[in-house]
Amino acid sequence: WDLSPVVVNAAYAPETNSI
Repeated sequence: WDLSPVVVNAAYAPETNSI
């Protein structure tokens, strides 16, 4: 993955997207 871990985390868990 060339994406940031935050973006990947947000993609897998939009509920935990605290950005």
